[in-house]
Amino acid sequence: MGSWKSLRVAPLLLLLTPTAPAQAGGRWLIGANAGLGIPISDFGDSWKTGPLVGASVGYALTPQLTVGVDGSYMKNKPSKDYAAELALLSAKDEIKFIHYGMHGKWVAPTSENGVIPYLVAGLGFYSVKENYVEPPFSDESTQTAFGARGGAGFDWMLGSSWGLTFEGDYHHVSIDKNKFGHDSAPFLGVTAGIHWVLQHGAK
Repeated sequence: MGSWKSLRVAPLLLLLTPTAPAQAGGRWLIGANAGLGIPISDFGDSWKTGPLVGASVGYALTPQLTVGVDGSYMKNKPSKDYAAELALLSAKDEIKFIHYGMHGKWVAPTSENGVIPYLVAGLGFYSVKENYVEPPFSDESTQTAFGARGGAGFDWMLGSSWGLTFEGDYHHVSIDKNKFGHDSAPFLGVTAGIHWVLQHGAK
């Protein structure tokens, strides 16, 4: 029940996050991205790379600092070894993450040819759902888990109010081993996207 309540809250949080650094304070930042979610460590032994998509809206407090929230969705299929084990049982499995959290970005004070590097760090929640099916039985495990992320990226401004964003980050999610077979779900996110910068009060 808690997981479904979290899913209803996620769209509201998406109304508040920054994706792109601004050239000055007082700007709204809107972005969308897509890429790959790459499970690592022991968690990566069970799950393979899957699609990762996200969106964000936020506000630039100063030329070098933005704050806000972000949301993303990731879906992973079993790794080669785990898939082979499932095949022996005629079973299927998949795991999904819906992430929503707050973050801050530090933006480099200089740019070269419109390229603006930044660092990002954040905290948030991950609605985790695993669907295991072994006919005629099925089992669904869910948890709203706490996690943190950190990474780096750069914005490539192609115009005065829009550009492309490239980012790589590390996510560490604490999950219930009794439900998912692991006590953490670390993964890397590698994404590319587009962003828009809207001046506050512009007409």
